[in-house]
Amino acid sequence: MFARCRFCAEATFRINILEQRLERQEALVTKKYQELEQRLANDPRLAIIHNPAALAARNAKAAGATAAKSVEPTAGTRKPGAPARTGR
Repeated sequence: MFARCRFCAEATFRINILEQRLERQEALVTKKYQELEQRLANDPRLAIIHNPAALAARNAKAAGATAAKSVEPTAGTRKPGAPARTGR
C-alpha cells in the first residue's frame, strides 16, 4: 500500500513540473511570436505584403524603369551603318 502512495505522489509531482514547464513555454512562445511578427511587419523587403500602397509604388517604379530601358538611342549616338547593339 505504501509503495502505491509513493508512486502516486511521484507521478503527481512530475505532472505538476510538466504543467509548470508547459505554462512557461507557452508564455515564451507567445512573446517570441509577437516579436517575430513585429520584425516582419517592419522589414522593408516585406512592405508590399503589409502595405498595398507600397505595392502600387513598386509597380509604378518598375514600369518606369522598363520604359526607360526600352527607349531607342537618339540619332547620332551610333555611327551610320553600324549594327544596333543587342542586349548581351
